[in-house]
Amino acid sequence: MLKAGNPKLYLQWIFASKILRQNKKEVYFEGKKIIISTPNFLCFYRAKTFASKEPETLNWIKAMPNNSVFWDVGANIGLYSLAAAAVKKARTFSFEPSPFNYQVLVKNIYLNKLSNSLVAIPIPLSDLNHQAQLSMSDVLMGGALSTFGQDYGYDGKKLTSKLRFQTCGFQGDCLADLLDLEAPKYIKIDVDGIEHLILAGCRKLLKKVRSVLVEVSPKFVFQTKKIFSEMTKAGLKPSDKRFLNANDILKTKLPPTINLVWDRS
Repeated sequence: MLKAGNPKLYLQWIFASKILRQNKKEVYFEGKKIIISTPNFLCFYRAKTFASKEPETLNWIKAMPNNSVFWDVGANIGLYSLAAAAVKKARTFSFEPSPFNYQVLVKNIYLNKLSNSLVAIPIPLSDLNHQAQLSMSDVLMGGALSTFGQDYGYDGKKLTSKLRFQTCGFQGDCLADLLDLEAPKYIKIDVDGIEHLILAGCRKLLKKVRSVLVEVSPKFVFQTKKIFSEMTKAGLKPSDKRFLNANDILKTKLPPTINLVWDRS
């Protein structure tokens, strides 16, 4: 730390420290304070809308038993990973291959002193173990809309990318064995388009999971049908009785994306 012996440098350090301290926002979940790093407006927006953007996800986490093992696939900057780890004491594995989001995710783990319970993994999951391109539609911290090994986005349409780079992706089943990861009882998957491929790569894990929350894009018909097929094979059923099969989703007027929960009965 600079000392007051050099007043000019000391004042500059104080000013810079104050600015840096302001680049974070406090949110609350079940009475627990969670600190979110906000290096840009998009991260600030995610923190600001934490309680309102996906209430069904927060309700799902609230119902999670304490000390559960939770996989957050497509964690972004880690809002829901932090909620599960901080409030439910969940052993949490956060999968986020975007280098920009991963940087903020790790910062958030540090800010909330969760390094003993929250594991950050910069590896994409898929239905294959292979090397492929990670295509990203933007390079902002807090950004979304990327895909691994494919050329389409959440709606099944071709993804326009600003950045592509080669990386390695794995089946969840294989990665769990390879790294001796704790098998999840709860899985959240929100990856903007390849949710069905990730489920196909987690078939062994899905046989023992209690509940899965998946983002579904109703207009992406092929993906919607594949998600229902994988869930049915795993013995999981939709918690929302309006949507007992893929046709119930496809014939209902819904937003572009919805979060659906499947539970083991």
